[in-house]
Amino acid sequence: MEVRPPWPDHPFTRADLPGLRRCESDLRRAQRRGEIRAVVRGVFVSADVPDSIELRAAAVAGAARPQQVV
Repeated sequence: MEVRPPWPDHPFTRADLPGLRRCESDLRRAQRRGEIRAVVRGVFVSADVPDSIELRAAAVAGAARPQQVV
C-alpha cells in the first residue's frame, strides 16, 4: 500500500493534485471523511487549518483567473 503525504496546510485546487501525489478520487474520499474542506468553490485545504482572512485571500487568489479583478 502506497503511503501518501498529508494534505497540505495551504489552499490547493484540483490542478494541484498530481503534484500532491493524489487523484480526484482521493479528493472526494477526503471530503467525505472530513479530512479536507472547501474554502471557496474549487479550492481546498486540510480540515484542521483554522479559517482566517489570510487563508481566504490565498484561496481566492488561487481560484481567480489572471484577468479577473477581486
